[in-house]
Amino acid sequence: MSPVDKDHSGDDPDDHAAELTDGVLAPATGLEYTNSNYAGYNARNELRVTIDLGERHDKIYKVVMGYLCSTEAGIAPPQSVDVYVSSDGRKYEPVGTMKLPEFEADVRQEGVFECDFYLKARYIRLIAKKQNTWMFVDEISVIANEEETVSEDVKYNEM
Repeated sequence: MSPVDKDHSGDDPDDHAAELTDGVLAPATGLEYTNSNYAGYNARNELRVTIDLGERHDKIYKVVMGYLCSTEAGIAPPQSVDVYVSSDGRKYEPVGTMKLPEFEADVRQEGVFECDFYLKARYIRLIAKKQNTWMFVDEISVIANEEETVSEDVKYNEM
């Protein structure tokens, strides 16, 4: 799983195009924006990240994005994070918006998109709207059910 967008427009980008999906989380508390697990973005009003899962997955049900919340150093959490999916990397369909927790200063927080049906996709795109401040993101996770058996009442959303 790796980000495919080279659109990191801040002064502290994801240097290796893999830090946002390497499974390493930044510290849970404290003002740690200098921690190398964060990628900082400042230049635009939105952050757009597309993740290539390497192959199509049929049972995606959750996407999580970790970020730093702070009252110092001009850092703010995202205002909203929209989730899109694609099978071909060209045509993206919107599937929902992450639920963001209430702001708590100087901690790592997570936005979560969870659906009650399975998504079928190879590419996941997140568009995070941000304020005119820095936004520090440490990890994006795509979660799928890889079990062989599926309950008959689970719905599929073909994308």
